[in-house]
Amino acid sequence: MEIVNFENSGLITNLEVAEYLYSDFPLHHVEKIAKIEYIDIYMKYDGPQPRSDTISPFIKNTLGECELDENTSSYLIRIYRQSPEGSHDLEKIKITIAHEVAHVVYAELPFESHQLWLQLDKKNIARIKARLTTENNFVEHYVAYIKNSKYVKEAFSDEYIFMRDRVFCGREY
Repeated sequence: MEIVNFENSGLITNLEVAEYLYSDFPLHHVEKIAKIEYIDIYMKYDGPQPRSDTISPFIKNTLGECELDENTSSYLIRIYRQSPEGSHDLEKIKITIAHEVAHVVYAELPFESHQLWLQLDKKNIARIKARLTTENNFVEHYVAYIKNSKYVKEAFSDEYIFMRDRVFCGREY
């Protein structure tokens, strides 16, 4: 895996990103990632914005993205500057990396596991964050499993068991 430009964040080096990926994630979660890159550009989010009458108006930004290279069947992950002024929070960068890795894992789930997650998603209305798609619900549970597995275990026991047994092959955090 090629890891580039993280020194430009001022928070983490390429080597530290590699250590994070290979120590905190199962190898099969990162082996299809060809490149992970920090891009020191603030990316304005072009998706739907919150209604200004219910939430203070703001413009969201894109912290990262994941793209499949169909020619090589591998993934490219881009991590962007956190704010117009720069990146200021190392933990936020790590969470963004985990979030993008989770998209790779979701895309590579075996059919049976994918179907089981769809059933869990339909069965459980409660979500870590409201109004998520099935994929983003998976991604948020994945990140929470790594960062706060006790919370997932207590609040979402079925999803915890799914993550532990089907995604992390028994590895607990």
